[in-house]
Amino acid sequence: MMYNLSMSKLRKQIIITILLFLAVLAAGVFMACSQGSDDADDQASTKATKRTSAQAPTKTTEQASSTTAQPEARPTLKLLYPVSKYKDMEKFASKYNKDDNKYTLDIVPTETDEGIDPMDYDGLVIPGGKHVHPSFYGKEVECSKHGFNEALDRREINLVNQFVDAQKPILGLCRGCQLINVTLGGTLIQDVGMEHYDDSIRLTETTDTVKGLEMRKLFGTSFETAHYHHQAVDLVADGLIVTMVDAEDGTIEGYVHETLPIVAYQFHPDRMYYKESLAPLKDSGRAFMDYFFDICQENKN
Repeated sequence: MMYNLSMSKLRKQIIITILLFLAVLAAGVFMACSQGSDDADDQASTKATKRTSAQAPTKTTEQASSTTAQPEARPTLKLLYPVSKYKDMEKFASKYNKDDNKYTLDIVPTETDEGIDPMDYDGLVIPGGKHVHPSFYGKEVECSKHGFNEALDRREINLVNQFVDAQKPILGLCRGCQLINVTLGGTLIQDVGMEHYDDSIRLTETTDTVKGLEMRKLFGTSFETAHYHHQAVDLVADGLIVTMVDAEDGTIEGYVHETLPIVAYQFHPDRMYYKESLAPLKDSGRAFMDYFFDICQENKN
């Protein structure tokens, strides 16, 4: 009887031991599977992160700073410019582009009026220079003090006509003011004396015309301007509206066209801007030029 009881206890202990071993084994297998699953998830997450990093290039601090600080690009205006011995427009454009201004100017010099398509340009600038020959406005030569260049006259007149036909903006500066008037059918005073010549700074007034009131709003009723001419507009061509006159003798100093994008100054806003000797007039010079550049940009848009 004692023997049977001992054997029964032994069997129970063996069964319990086996069950405990199986329980421990099962727990170990479960933990191992769970750890393997976590490792797989971690590896997948790491690979995804690496792929994302590889696909999206990172910006350096310097690059990010550069992008943030980059100024907005200025609109570029492409302007056709007949070549003469006077380099005022080139000097003006060089200084204007270096300074903090509204536009970047692309000045395209030309020595011909052939093969020009006005639609390739935002505007035409007729600069200062020699006198327009009187034959182009039906007069005899009364004054030849500064000589003539009839080939240049003819070339610039043809260019003005091309840009008028295309209704593209035109700016006349000094001689350019005279030449545009002649091209459209006006005449010139061949000698107004030397009071308007050689760094002459004179007071200019806006007129009471409708267009003049626009000028008055922008520039005031009077302002100083720099002059280098002893010829001037006489009979004003049809369609042109006088905007400015000399405060002392009434010489025409500026006009616009009533329908076409044409602006002309008898004085020199280009020199007012770039010449150190005319530094007090720099802001006015820029304002007069920007008035035309704004027209070019509007026409371009």
